Amino acid sequence: PYSVMIEGSDPQMAAENAWYERRLSEVWREAERCVFVSKFLRDQALAMGCPAGKCEVAYNGTTIPSRKPPWSFDRPIRLVSIGNLLPVKGHAYLLDGFRLALERENRMRLTIVGGGYLERELRDAARGMGIEDKVDFTGAIPWGEAQEVLRRSHIFLSASVRTAEGEEEGLPLAAIEAQAAGKPAIVSASGGLPEVVEDGVTGLVVPPRDPRAIGLAILRLVADPARLASMSDRAYERAARLFDIRGQVALLKGICDSMLP
Repeated sequence: PYSVMIEGSDPQMAAENAWYERRLSEVWREAERCVFVSKFLRDQALAMGCPAGKCEVAYNGTTIPSRKPPWSFDRPIRLVSIGNLLPVKGHAYLLDGFRLALERENRMRLTIVGGGYLERELRDAARGMGIEDKVDFTGAIPWGEAQEVLRRSHIFLSASVRTAEGEEEGLPLAAIEAQAAGKPAIVSASGGLPEVVEDGVTGLVVPPRDPRAIGLAILRLVADPARLASMSDRAYERAARLFDIRGQVALLKGICDSMLP
């Protein structure tokens, strides 16, 4: 017996490609278990005919600090987005939302961590918006350095979208890492992101492709340090409960054990 794990855009790709859909259906038929890293991906697969009795959800996991990282709020307010600079990440909407927020609160900086072929286009966009002095692009850097940028930041941002090709994120690990670090987050309601960030509790979930909603969410949080502190606590607690790598390893082991005679 064997299991198959679906981590990303396979169901979306299959929906756009008849050959791929047939192949994926064969895998689902033959596998003993079909494991998905988010309920979002599982539900897509169910809609495409994946047998419900075979479906399991096992979230991506990460190492959770034994103690909640310290939280402090000072200015300038430091925002961070971590992810490859690709269309699915929605960075253009993120930049525009940040621009709108700067019109009312100027003491902020945004760091965009990650490399990708859109970097020059996004730098040009920031320059065209007149906010290039408020945005730092790190390019591709080692994960340890990215974690240090995250540690120094106040709020994590992710504006992911569903692309024209149907690609959508399954369960972004950067958002999980941010919650584990106790960082309140503003994320779009795309893919598995709403499963990582609990709206109003560990951050805010906004509509995708909506810069105005992003800008207003930033302003709502930075105007309320007490709420940010509470979200920081809840983010760490929820990450420890749902995304601890040890718990996910135990869950996957249980799934594998259940397939044995």
